[in-house]
Amino acid sequence: MDKILVVSNPNQMSGVDYHRMVIPHANLHDFDVHFINEIDSIGDTDLFPNCELTFKDFALIIFSRTVSRFNKVDLVLEKLKRLKIPFVIDFDDWWELPHYHILFDHYKQNDLPYQMVQCMKAATAITCTHEVLADKILLYNKKVCILPNAIDDTQAQFTTLKHPSDRIRIGWSGSETHYRDLLPLYDNFVSLYQDNKIKDNIKVLAAGYRNTSQIWQEYNIIFSAGKRATKDQFENISAEDANTYARAYEHFDIALCPLHADEFNSCKSNLKILEAGFKGVPVIASNVYPYEPILNHRVNAMAVKKPKRQFYEYIRELVLDEDARTELAQSNYQFCKQNYHISKVTPRRSFMYKKIINGI
Repeated sequence: MDKILVVSNPNQMSGVDYHRMVIPHANLHDFDVHFINEIDSIGDTDLFPNCELTFKDFALIIFSRTVSRFNKVDLVLEKLKRLKIPFVIDFDDWWELPHYHILFDHYKQNDLPYQMVQCMKAATAITCTHEVLADKILLYNKKVCILPNAIDDTQAQFTTLKHPSDRIRIGWSGSETHYRDLLPLYDNFVSLYQDNKIKDNIKVLAAGYRNTSQIWQEYNIIFSAGKRATKDQFENISAEDANTYARAYEHFDIALCPLHADEFNSCKSNLKILEAGFKGVPVIASNVYPYEPILNHRVNAMAVKKPKRQFYEYIRELVLDEDARTELAQSNYQFCKQNYHISKVTPRRSFMYKKIINGI
């Protein structure tokens, strides 16, 4: 059985590591898969930590975005070339960050886009999430394989468990990179908290909260509509790690997936729709790429084309119609399970890797 080395740390992983590196390769049963945090410091003939293996024992190495997390791209690329080991780099979004992104200065100061492009050019092949991102990659490497995000529902956090509440809970879950996505929700929440028919029956939940984050203080102005919300109408859910973050959906009756339409966001994945789908939560989502291709309005989601008003209108509609919530949730669950279950993507990943290892 061929051995594959995945450069990612399962014990200290980001969401990207979880969905693009750890879970996909833990499901890859045609190979002997090993994980390591980095290879920068390992010599050509050194034994790897916790196993009696060296570089020559591996048929393929998998990276996320770059071959080095320590600005040693040139040295690692030279090592890989010297050892003649094929390697694949996975991308889950565009490496050219927009100026408003919180990591823009970090990327610019460390020349990370240039380093990622150098890695792409040298890689045996590239994997990514969808066609729009693939088109960006094709400028630098013609060997691109689209492997969409997929959910492993054997993981404890992806059960459809629900925590009951006497209010209809409207939830959003995310990191500190979504300020522009969330901005249009402000006016919608103003209307929501002032709606006499539903204001006493709803609660907005914002998951991923970090009390030391300035960005989250800005987020909370949006979610509370400038502090219009009462304590019964709005609450934060603290951030969890990559193995448990999806449990926030167990408290949601409706999931919001706003996304600002621009070139960078069009290269993101549809993961938020999949998370809600596998958790059995109906979705109200921006009708923009990459969400738009999998949104069937009023069938598996409510697709928002006018974000400054329609989020409120669709929230109101679903709050007042339990049957519609149930039907949307069931439809999206079936759609996601049929198309984005880990078992659907794993054979494609395995086939690609075998082709590379066999030099086809």
